[in-house]
Amino acid sequence: MRNSLQSGSRLEMAKREVDQCIVRALGKLGESTSEVIFYHLETRFGITTKDASTDSIRLGWGLQGIFGKATPYVIDLILDEANSVKSPSEGLLHFARGLKTYREAHFPNVSPSSPKRGEPYV
Repeated sequence: MRNSLQSGSRLEMAKREVDQCIVRALGKLGESTSEVIFYHLETRFGITTKDASTDSIRLGWGLQGIFGKATPYVIDLILDEANSVKSPSEGLLHFARGLKTYREAHFPNVSPSSPKRGEPYV
């Protein structure tokens, strides 16, 4: 029973870590802008904050519905935030890999917009 409690708390910690990266990244666009983005993700695409932190593919799809061709730049903001975490959880690494894969699959000819810090996105 103790292991299941520990894994549950690790999962919650990873979700919070992903949530924080998404909020910080979209916050760089402005507080009111990030609120509008979250509103449209939920109302237009049915993607709640919980969904965004657990399903990188759905988040990418929703962002693409909002930003169109500018989506890779918004994804890069989120990936940069993930890269800035000093000791990322396995959940954050998994989320970032999924979002990076979405970006590469849907926008193969767009180079990353931000400078790399050491290694490419987690």
